[in-house]
Amino acid sequence: MSISIVINNYNYGRFLGEAIRSALEQSIAALEVIVVDDGSTDNSRDVIESFGSQIHPIYQLNGGQAAAFNSGIRAAKGDWVWLLDADDVLKPNALEIGTGLICPGVSRIAMGLQNIDASGKPLGCQIPNLGRAFTGPLHEAILQQGSLIGIPTSGNLFRRDALNAILPVPEKKFRICADAYLYVMTALYGTLRAESAIVGDYRIHGDNNYNQFLTKGDNKNGITKQLANAIRLRELLEIYGDTLSIPLKNRLTSFWHQDQMISLIFQAKLIGIQMAELRQWPWWRLLCSYFSILCSSILPLKRRIILLKQFAKYSITLLRSDFIYCKFRF
Repeated sequence: MSISIVINNYNYGRFLGEAIRSALEQSIAALEVIVVDDGSTDNSRDVIESFGSQIHPIYQLNGGQAAAFNSGIRAAKGDWVWLLDADDVLKPNALEIGTGLICPGVSRIAMGLQNIDASGKPLGCQIPNLGRAFTGPLHEAILQQGSLIGIPTSGNLFRRDALNAILPVPEKKFRICADAYLYVMTALYGTLRAESAIVGDYRIHGDNNYNQFLTKGDNKNGITKQLANAIRLRELLEIYGDTLSIPLKNRLTSFWHQDQMISLIFQAKLIGIQMAELRQWPWWRLLCSYFSILCSSILPLKRRIILLKQFAKYSITLLRSDFIYCKFRF
């Protein structure tokens, strides 16, 4: 069973060498190490060329993460593809662990990452903090674990034929967070396997998106990015849901992500964020959908009570904020 490692890079020359070395120094050798440079303007090219024939470089104009994924996956020849962000690092036994987890019918294997800072110092926590291992369809992971088990890019191993079936990743829509597209769409071609074994270091620094997603308070940039990603992910889950029975699709829509999206819209309205996507998801549409889920008998009573309280809170606040907005605008 062969594995291609695909590293996507944009202006991470200061981290890139360590990422490449970690891919080359595996206890089980990869079939190939592909490095896609997405139009970097720093010293990335010098770093890539210093590894000579040990790696397969691809240079392209800047198109975003989705464009880098498309180029790297198309070039990969392995049965499985490990996507590694240029600012992250693989543990020496990462491929050995991943290979041991491959089993029939699985299209994605999600494994754990250790958080490190910009200098490489461990931060004492890991992603994900799973209560137990999981193997099964994506919708069961959502309903049982309460999440997509959306490990950052570098903790995922994908079956290549499943990736090829969903290419190209839409490049305009997924300049960032393109891994969300891969998580959901590969689930159409196989099951998910999740294990908490640590296979790499996930670097948290000022330039990566994780920092933005941790943002709290009234930071418009952070909330805007979170909301845009939430809307894209919701659209993907609707596509996935169309392959399920109606009862399962209805259960899927009760996934925490819908609640998170309403919460983000709530925050966005309070701090005056203007987004084109918000016009496609007016508050009344989201709240009506939210209310229909509350009335569904498929949800446990305890969960419905929690959602009902949130529904009341969001309804009152959003109605008030829209009234104030209309009053002063007109």
